[in-house]
Amino acid sequence: MNSWWFQFVRKYVWNDERTPYHVSPGQMRKTQAHNEVFFYVVFEGTLVGLVTLGALIQVYTTHETEYLPVLGYGCFLLVALYFLVSRKSPWAVLYSASLPVLVFGVFFLYDFHPNNMYLDKLLLSGFLVCWLIYTTRLFKICRKYPDMEDASK
Repeated sequence: MNSWWFQFVRKYVWNDERTPYHVSPGQMRKTQAHNEVFFYVVFEGTLVGLVTLGALIQVYTTHETEYLPVLGYGCFLLVALYFLVSRKSPWAVLYSASLPVLVFGVFFLYDFHPNNMYLDKLLLSGFLVCWLIYTTRLFKICRKYPDMEDASK
């Protein structure tokens, strides 16, 4: 007998069409692949959009040029995310995978915030590594997307 909450878990968290994270890329249909890519683009696009907006506001209000590389990279990354969700381009996945590598490089080069404890550093590094590993799954999905069958079949 199922609990009352299990129907919501099955409907919103573990749905075969909307959240196909347990389906291998070779067995996916196009709608499943599109949903997974779309959720990734929403996640990364939100983070990049907020940082890019902050850099734009900083450059506009203070006329300092030190945030221009962040602004340029963020704009190009948003364009790559658009191509990722619209065309499922493997090149866009590779460019979007550069973000966790870049953040990890910034942490390595400039070090973490001094108030971060060892556990904070470990969790942030683990999150970035998991994010980078997940982009390999997205690369496989986008590479196999043209050969996937439609949902109507």
